[in-house]
Amino acid sequence: MGDIAHRPDSKKSLHTGGTRRKAGRLLLLTGALCCAFAILAAAASARLAFWELDEGRMRVDFNTLVNEAEQGALHAAPNVGYALFDTAGNVTQSTLADYPGGKTIDPRTLSGQSGVRTDGDYVTFLSPVMHGGTLGGLLLVKAPKSAYLKMNPPWLAVFVLAFLLAASTVSTLLFTFRMMKKELFGPLGMLHDATRRMLHGDLNARLRYDSDNEAGALCHDFEAMRDELAAAFRRERELLDNDRLLYACVSHDLKTPLAAISGYAEELRDGMADRPDRVSELASLMLKRARLLARLIDDILEETQMQLGELAVVREELYAPGFFEEVCGELSPGATRAGLAFTVGSVPDVLLSIDRGRITQVMQNLVSNSVKYTPRGGRIDIRFSVEGGELVVGVKDNGCGIAAGDIPYIFNRFYRGDAARGQDIPGSGLGLCIAKGIVDRHGGRIECDSVSGIGTEICFSLPL
Repeated sequence: MGDIAHRPDSKKSLHTGGTRRKAGRLLLLTGALCCAFAILAAAASARLAFWELDEGRMRVDFNTLVNEAEQGALHAAPNVGYALFDTAGNVTQSTLADYPGGKTIDPRTLSGQSGVRTDGDYVTFLSPVMHGGTLGGLLLVKAPKSAYLKMNPPWLAVFVLAFLLAASTVSTLLFTFRMMKKELFGPLGMLHDATRRMLHGDLNARLRYDSDNEAGALCHDFEAMRDELAAAFRRERELLDNDRLLYACVSHDLKTPLAAISGYAEELRDGMADRPDRVSELASLMLKRARLLARLIDDILEETQMQLGELAVVREELYAPGFFEEVCGELSPGATRAGLAFTVGSVPDVLLSIDRGRITQVMQNLVSNSVKYTPRGGRIDIRFSVEGGELVVGVKDNGCGIAAGDIPYIFNRFYRGDAARGQDIPGSGLGLCIAKGIVDRHGGRIECDSVSGIGTEICFSLPL
């Protein structure tokens, strides 16, 4: 969990300022939209306020011209042009450049322009001219719209302007809220939900958010924290499981020798050992069981130190031949007493940097295992080789071997295979686990190759 504070914050450094930049752009866009909506609102209100035709005044002026034309007293009107046609289409009187006096047109071309019509910036009006109840001609009136614009009531313009400004403000706020929800409120809500799940013990649900901003960096750091917490809880559960396994295994392994010692002591107390040789035998058996208990306690202490990272390794430089010949010389008598042939290959003349006592302990554990699982008449071979810048040491026997299903687990703490359980061979199940921990601390590796019923070879390497 402590790794969180030291984790390289590369993603956060790459995206620092992303949200601020987006917020700045969002505010700028919001201001631009407000200005645009304000301009549109002002234009719309101005159009409503000034650009409405005063149709009543326009029709009065146009009808006045028609009456004058019927009375034969047509006068020019300011800002208004007209053209008077007889029934044959001749222009009899005109102030329009398109229809000069004396020009003749087909009256049918004007038939579609009857009534008031809007033509761009102009308003046209075509009306028949009657004389004595009969059609005397046509009058075409053309006037600019600007001459007949009237101002609407001021309140209408104010109302429209206020409505448009309110609509634009609401639209802008909705847009801003939507953007903020995506960039800020959404990630915060996801973080809130993830935090509540974590409080209830759910450390498996992941945050589905990945964005190039501070919120994305925060979610990334939150996920790293969640991963670290999940790993810490897993390690805690493993430690608890190991503790339970430790209690069970220690209770079992301590109970057997203690029961034997108790039985021998009762025999001595009750006077059942009435011969000196029997007393000596019981004392030897009790001493053997006591030593077994001492070795078991030492193994447990060393394995605990290894789990806590406190297993001391003090290196020194030494040459391999002298060291391994001395160690194998100490191990040979035990194999001989068990009725096993013990052979040692030639040791390469290489310089090692190792902890003498710890590597001796590894050799003792491996050879001790071979002695326990190899029947009398068998053999144990120790071989040495240099491979890829490492000294490889192999301990091979032709004992009962290890079942294929047990091989992946033999270096686990307290693990004992079917052969050990079935034959009730004494041991804590920690020897290989401790050997692996020591080899790992030296930067090497340890491996097992075994065939059930044929034999086992365990090799470990030490860097040169």
